[in-house]
Amino acid sequence: MKIVERALLLSFIARRRFTIWTNSVLRIGAKTESILKQQCQFEDHQIANIDLLDFSLDVDPLASISTELMERIINVEKDGSRTFKNVIILRGMQRLSASSQKCLYEFISMIDQFDTNESQGNCTVKFNDYVIQKPELFVIIPILDDKLYHDKLLQYLKEKFWFCIHQKVNVDEEIAPNFQSCYEENVIFLRDQASKVHVAPDIKRYIYSLVVHSRNHRLTSLAPLQSRLSTRAIDEIRDLCVALVAVQNYNTDELFVTPDHVKVAMRKVGYWLCDWECNPLFTPPSKPQKHQGFDESVEYQKRMEIKMLTGDWYGSDYTYVERYIEKMRSVKDENSPTGYTNQVIEDVIAKVHPPI
Repeated sequence: MKIVERALLLSFIARRRFTIWTNSVLRIGAKTESILKQQCQFEDHQIANIDLLDFSLDVDPLASISTELMERIINVEKDGSRTFKNVIILRGMQRLSASSQKCLYEFISMIDQFDTNESQGNCTVKFNDYVIQKPELFVIIPILDDKLYHDKLLQYLKEKFWFCIHQKVNVDEEIAPNFQSCYEENVIFLRDQASKVHVAPDIKRYIYSLVVHSRNHRLTSLAPLQSRLSTRAIDEIRDLCVALVAVQNYNTDELFVTPDHVKVAMRKVGYWLCDWECNPLFTPPSKPQKHQGFDESVEYQKRMEIKMLTGDWYGSDYTYVERYIEKMRSVKDENSPTGYTNQVIEDVIAKVHPPI
C-alpha cells in the first residue's frame, strides 16, 4: 500500500485528486481508510467512504440529491459551521449511467465553484443558504474496479482527477503502524518545498512536446475527445513532477525536475486521460457475432470511419491498418497505472527524446 500512501501525499501537496484502480474495491477502500487513520492520523469523522449506487444521481445534482450527498461528506460543528471531511472515498463510479456520471461531474464542479475566478485560492463553498469550509487537507478519491476497465467513464468527469495508480490487493500485506502526529505540518512543509522546485525551460519544452505528440498520434482521430490530452495536462504533468521532486528530495538542495520525473508523470496522467478505445466501433465485441451480414456492415463502417478520419494519413491498405489497431489494443498489465497497457503513451515517450 506504499503506492497509495505516496499518492495521498502527492495529492495533498498539490491540492489535487487522484484515482485508484484495483482488483478489489471494498478491500482497497478499507485498507485506504486504515492508512488514513494510522499513517495520516485522521479520525473516523474526517473520512467518508461512499457507494455512489446508494444515490439517485439521475436528477438535477443541484437539487435534493446534492443535499443528500453533501450531508454525507461534511461535518457540522457545535457552532453550526460546516466543514468538508478531509477524505472522500467514492465507490461504484463505473457502474453509474452516463447521465449519472454527468450529474456527478456537475456536483464536483459545484465543489470546485465551477473553476471560476472566485474559486482561485478560496477555501469555502457556497451551497444553498450556508457556507462550507474546505480543510487544509482535502481530497476526493474514486476507487475503480480494473475488471470494468472497458466500461468507459465520461471524459469530463475523468478530467476532474489528476492521475491514477494501480494497487493490487496483497493478502499477506499488512499496514505497519507509522504514526505521524505532524502529518499536516509535513504536508505544509512539502508544499513550501514544491514552490522552490525549478523547472528548466528545456524540461517545459519536453512536457509540451509530449502532450503535443500525444494529441497528434494517429490513433487519436478514432476518439478525439477521449484520447487527446487536454492542454491542461501540461500543468498537471508539471505539477506532478514538482510534487515528486519535493517528496524525494525534501532534505536536499536538489530541487529540480529531470526527464525521468517527466516520464513518470506522463505515464500517471496519460494512462488515465488518454484512451482511444472509447470508440465503440473499434471495441472488441464481448461475444462473437453470428450473422455474417452484421459483420460485413461493421467492417464497412470501420473502413469508412478510417477513411473519413484519417484519409491517406496511414499510407497503407486497411488490412495493415487493422493489424496496427489490433497491435495497439490495451492488454492486462499489473505494473501500469491503470492495470492495462497504453500503447499511445508508450509510443509518445519512445519517440519524443528528452533534453540532453
